[in-house]
Amino acid sequence: MKKPLVSVLLCTNQVNYYLNMAIDSILNQTFDSFELIIIANGLADDQFDLLGGVTKDERVRIYRTSFSGLTFSLNLGLHYSIAPFVARMDADDIAYPTRLAKQYELLRTKESICVCGSWIELIDPNHKPIRVVKYAVNDAKLKQALYFSNPFCHPSVMVRKSAIQSCGGYMGGTYAEDYDLWVRLARDKKNSFANIPEVLLGYRAQSIGYARGSAQAYASVSGSQWSEFVFGGNVVWFLASCLTLLKRVFVLRRLMSRDAFMRALKNFNKS
Repeated sequence: MKKPLVSVLLCTNQVNYYLNMAIDSILNQTFDSFELIIIANGLADDQFDLLGGVTKDERVRIYRTSFSGLTFSLNLGLHYSIAPFVARMDADDIAYPTRLAKQYELLRTKESICVCGSWIELIDPNHKPIRVVKYAVNDAKLKQALYFSNPFCHPSVMVRKSAIQSCGGYMGGTYAEDYDLWVRLARDKKNSFANIPEVLLGYRAQSIGYARGSAQAYASVSGSQWSEFVFGGNVVWFLASCLTLLKRVFVLRRLMSRDAFMRALKNFNKS
């Protein structure tokens, strides 16, 4: 096989029907100059044996690690990747057929762009569309949005490997490893961002819930924002960090209120 132009990086800690669909959606792309790197992180022996039988396609390479953390697995996959462009993929999503072709063409022709995402379609467990999520498209709006939110869907992006290497790879905390990477890449004014204004990924809606409300996620995002404030002195990052903490307090209070309601309901049913 010739050296691929794109390395698709997929990490998984289980083998199931969704993973098979995710793999098939990559193997059936209209663009065929790619390798699919699967990092099996924390898989039990029986699950790993199943993974080995998922596909015999020569474009697939499988590596195993006992470390279950996503950040480590992503960096391990980057280490093994051999293509100049790296596309992320999650184990329960669906890449639409022209995804790799369109992202590769944009990065090939626009050398200043280092991160290329796309719009996504939220899908339910039965793969039915729920709604389309449209992110900002051009560099200026993406970097403006970056202060207060994540302007990319991580499994929709294709990134220049050289750009990731230049800033040290993935470093962020739990549920925010991608946001932290975009923030550090944005430090270099030569790096531009883009989202293709087309739906190129089906994203499982159930993947959103826990991460969005997790204390670890808020802590990681706030930490990245605070680090940028300390690093560059831009007061907007300080305000962004404070806002993230306030969001966390609001979510915590809402969860506590919900728990209190459920306890009251449970006590009422007992009486």
